[in-house]
This record gives sequence, C-alpha cells and structure tokens, in this order.
Amino acid sequence: MRNGFCFYAMISLVVVSFASNVLAGVVVRETLSTGPSVDLKSAVAPSIIIDLGGDWQAAGTGEGSVSGPEGHFIPPAADAKWKSVNIPGRYVLGSVSWFRRTVDVPKTWADKRVTLRFQGTRYKTEAYWNHKYAGEQIDTTYTYEMDVTPFIRPGEKNELLVGTAATNIQNPPSALPYISNPRRGISMPVSLIVSDPVAVTDIF
Repeated sequence: MRNGFCFYAMISLVVVSFASNVLAGVVVRETLSTGPSVDLKSAVAPSIIIDLGGDWQAAGTGEGSVSGPEGHFIPPAADAKWKSVNIPGRYVLGSVSWFRRTVDVPKTWADKRVTLRFQGTRYKTEAYWNHKYAGEQIDTTYTYEMDVTPFIRPGEKNELLVGTAATNIQNPPSALPYISNPRRGISMPVSLIVSDPVAVTDIF
C-alpha cells in the first residue's frame, strides 16, 4: 500500500510539473505575441521649438474704447507709432499694449502643424497670425497654446501680433488704476512648436 501511494505521488508530481511548464510556456508565448518593442526616440520625429523672444515692436491703443463690435481689441492704426522692445517684458503703452514681430516660415512647414505657445502673459491676451484671429486667453498666468497652422504662409515672412490688457477691462476704461496697471505684456517666454500633423505630445 505504501509503495502504491509513493507511485501515485510520483505520478502526481510529474503531472503538476508538466502542467506548470505548459502554463509557463503559454504565458511566455502570450507575452511574445504582443510584438517587438518600439524605440520611440527613433520612431517619432521630434518637434522643433523656436524661441520667439528678443526684439519686438510695441504700440498702444484704446485710450477711449478698447473693444470693437465683435468684442475683440481694436487693432493699432496703420500710422501707429511702434517702438523696439525686448520680449519677455511688461510695457504699458495704452489701454491695450500691442506687440508684433515677423517670423520667417520656410516652405518645408507646408505639411507641418505650427503651435504658438505662451508660458505666461498679462493679462487678457489676443493673438493674430497674418492678421487672422488665432485666439484669446483671459486667465493667462500659466502656459497655454494656440494652433496657427491654418494661418501660416510657407516660404514667406509671417506677422505675429499680440494684444494684452489688464483684467478689469471695460469699454471704455473708467478708472485710473486700470490705465496705470503695469501688469501688461508678454511677461514669460513665447515660442513656436513645429511638428508633424500627428505627433506624440507626452509620454508618462
């Protein structure tokens, strides 16, 4: 009886060992069936980041009314007096402080996505690319982006125009503290991000 028990016990161990190996083999095959690993650094084209800081031109508008019929800032007049400024920076030039610069857009950007990134502006901000309204932001103490892809003209000099005003904007402004508020301008770095139409923006 004891010999028989030992025999069956040995058989059971062999069966369990065989089953474990089979199951382990199944797990390995399932893992391998997911395909080879992908090196994201070589598979994904990197985005190009262009710093737009440095020399800009600035002018002020809106000593009376600051908003037009569509609710946007009234843009500078054709004969506005522009002066050289350094961006990032804060400048009070009127009820709305305007900043502009040109950007050389190569022809290779024709099939790219172009995003305008502000790391902080003061305060309400409107942006125009080639005189086309690109977007606005009111709570602007953090990084935000605007897609300007539809407005770029590859192979030409493009114009970026940015208007900034204080938070307590009225039409027209009614208090002296509003006029003298120094917290106006592109106060943090601004850049362009040029990437493929489909791109990985974050990996975590």
